[in-house]
Formats: sequence, structure tokens, C-alpha cells
Amino acid sequence: MSADRLGERERREILAQIGPQRSPRLHLPPLDRPPPGVPAEWLRALASTNPESAVLETLWAPAAALLPRTVAAMERALKLVCLLTADAEPPRLLYGFAHQGDLMLFCGEAPDPTALHGPPSAPPGTTLHREMLGLDGIHDGWTGFFVKESGPLPARDRYWLARHPDPELVARYRPIGDPARLLVVSSLPGPGCLGLDLTQSPPLAYLCWKDLPPELVPDIPARIDDDLGLLLEHMDPIVPGRAPGAPPRSRGRCERAERVLRRAWPLRERALELGDGGFFARAASEWLVLAVCQARDRGGPPGPRAALTHAIEHMGRALELGCEPPASELLDVFWAALAVDDRSFAHFVAASPGALSRAADLDLMQAQTAFALLREDRPAAAARAAQLAAALAGTGDDGPYEPTSRADPLLSKALCALAGADARAFVAALAACAGLGSGPAASSRREVLDLAGLGLCRLAQVRGIPVDLGSVGLAEGALALR
Repeated sequence: MSADRLGERERREILAQIGPQRSPRLHLPPLDRPPPGVPAEWLRALASTNPESAVLETLWAPAAALLPRTVAAMERALKLVCLLTADAEPPRLLYGFAHQGDLMLFCGEAPDPTALHGPPSAPPGTTLHREMLGLDGIHDGWTGFFVKESGPLPARDRYWLARHPDPELVARYRPIGDPARLLVVSSLPGPGCLGLDLTQSPPLAYLCWKDLPPELVPDIPARIDDDLGLLLEHMDPIVPGRAPGAPPRSRGRCERAERVLRRAWPLRERALELGDGGFFARAASEWLVLAVCQARDRGGPPGPRAALTHAIEHMGRALELGCEPPASELLDVFWAALAVDDRSFAHFVAASPGALSRAADLDLMQAQTAFALLREDRPAAAARAAQLAAALAGTGDDGPYEPTSRADPLLSKALCALAGADARAFVAALAACAGLGSGPAASSRREVLDLAGLGLCRLAQVRGIPVDLGSVGLAEGALALR
């Protein structure tokens, strides 16, 4: 969808959102007569023959280190940018995405130096640094245009949690601190919000929900990046037929993990005091990203073993505190535990009722097969493998399944071969998986493919199948775990 294809109905809806009394005007690139008061960087980007790419390169490139997932998702799916101005209103840059054919708009206002400070009633000297919020150098807020959710709020819309319209959400925070001193800086779907406790120096950040206890957030840009990135990854891609889902993690994602973990480490005791399992689950995910980066970029000893051990420890603590992490992340740490031969965590996950209750059908079948192999329960492993084989053949109860990546069928075949003690088929399937893990088409879900492969090799040893890891073709970084 290009700017010149923005329909008349969409234009009317955009202008109606501002109201006729403010004389709103929609400017589609390329701009013939630049309106006054618009930042020069915006005008240069909107004068380009490809304004979408120009906006990303000009405005968002500096934020890639803080918001790598969001920037990568925008590069994949941004279809439209245009300018909105109105009387007595700051200029707005509108970003258009498509979701199942419908137009979705996000809005960013011109950067405002006063956005670096709290509201007038904030404690004296309170400052919100650019890096703390991540987006202030690009826009003053970036939220949905028609409904302000899922993004950082403009400075004028930030408010104290005590003013939140849901009293139950406010009550959830009271055991932690004073709602009249928690500055809400970002909205979340659900609904929820992210706020800063400005009585602390430096301020502590918390996620607040109606139905869950507050969660300590060590790094606000990383949390905003996850929320926006996840939302934008589900937008329709620019290139027709390109599979949706998370883009490959960039070097910026690795740097983000290092930054988050540096900030999270001194907050662990506070998270324990709060019984905050979500804090530890998110830290485990960042440790896993760091381990993958170390395996990919460094290779060889010492390899990512230390980072994997931290991921396992943090995920174990999250489960102990009653957290229900995303099933995909739990599975990733499960494979990592097998890769470093940490059977205690793998058994703990396998024995945790409901730990994978929200897993996708194929993920769940793969995990259950691996659990049965880990327990050396041959009848159960054979039964689970039969379910996997039926799913692969499209003859299961639910008919054909949709794989989430090209590697999924091969991992399933490797598990089926293990259950049947078929060494040749196991090595062939795992080698094919490892080949996918090195190509540009590999999905981010299979960035842990070498770890999953090494975990499967551990299971092969349990089944008495000798495996020459060199013949499987796993990466040097994973081989360093031996």
C-alpha cells in the first residue's frame, strides 16, 4: 500500500480523529509545499522517492541498538508514511501497516525537549533520560493512532498511576509503592501500563496489570521493544508470501541482551522480595539470546555454557515462583538444559503440570516425546512418536499441521528416529536441521537449533545410539559445549 493508494474513506477517518475545529490536513509524500513547524529530518525523508525507507534510515536507524526487534519488524512491514498537521497541535508522522488487509496506523509526534522530564507535579529534579524511554529522540510518544495503546505515551499524556481508570489495577500496585508517585510512561494491551517509581534514584520501572502482580522491569526500551516488535511482526509483510513471525535477531539484539542483563543483575534480590517470576523468565530469555550470540560470533571455548547455565537457573527460579513463561521460551531453555547435560532442570520441566499447557500442538508433541525419552519410558516415547509421525503425514486427529518453520518437520523426524532407535535416520534428520540453521532463510525460532540438536544428541546417548557430532554438522559454538 503506497501513499497514493490511501483511500478516501481512510483519509476521512484520519481527519475526523482530530476534529474539524482544528483544521486537520493530511500531507502525502512527496511533499510539494512543506508545512511550517515540521522537523527538517521529517521533510527530507518525506521528499524521498521511497519515504518509508527514508524515514527508517533517517529517524529510526539510531534507535536500532535500543529497539532492534521493532526496527527489524518495521523494515519488513512498513507500507505507508504520511504527515498530519492541525491548528494548535504538534505535527504527527503516521505509519501505516496492513493486518489481514486492514489499515493500521501508528502515530509519532515531533520530539519535544520537555518530554525528557516528568509532569509538573513530579518530584524536583526528576529527569527521564532518552535512553531510559528509547523513543524520545525519534518521537514524543509512538502509539496507535485511533486507540492509544501498545506504545510509549507522549509527554503530555503521561500520568500518575493513581489516576488510572481501573481501581483494581491501582490496588495491585499499592503493596509495592505509592500509586501517586508511579509515572505511567507507556500503555500496554490487556490493558496494562508501564510506570516509573520516581521516588527511587535511579527510578525503578514496573509493569502493572489488573489480574497479575506488578513485574519489575530492568530495561524500559527492551520491554517496549518486545511489545511493539511482537505487534508489528504480525503485520502483513511488504513482500507477498513472505512468512510472518519474528525477524532474525540482529547484532543489535545481542547488544540489547547484554544491556538488559547488566541492568537486571543488581535487581534480582528486589525481584525475589516481590516474588516476581516474570522478571526471572525474561532474564532467562535474554541469557538464551546471549548464549546464541556467543555461539555464533565467538565459537570455541569457553562457548556459551555460562550464559546457558544462567538461563537455566533463571527459568527454574521463574517456575518456582509460579510464573508461566511462553511455552516456546520454556522449550528453548529445556533444549539448552539437555545440551549442557543439566538433567535436573529438564526433569523439573517435564514433571511440572501445566508447564507447557499453552504450547502449540507440534511443540507440545515434540516436548512430550523428548520427556518420554529423557525418562527412558520406551512405551510412552513410542506412543508420542506415533503422534508426531501422524502429524507429519497429516493423518492425525487434527489433520495436517502448519509448521512454524522449515526445521520443525526435521526435528520431529529426528525425535521419531530416536524413539525407534534408528541411528541412520536420526543423524540424517539432524544434519538436515543443522543445514537450515546456517542459511539466511532460517527463522529466529531456530536460532537455538544447534542447542536443540545437541540436546537431541544427549537423548540419543540415553537411547544407546552413538552419534558422531562432527557428522551432524553442528556449529563450533555448540560443539564447544561438549
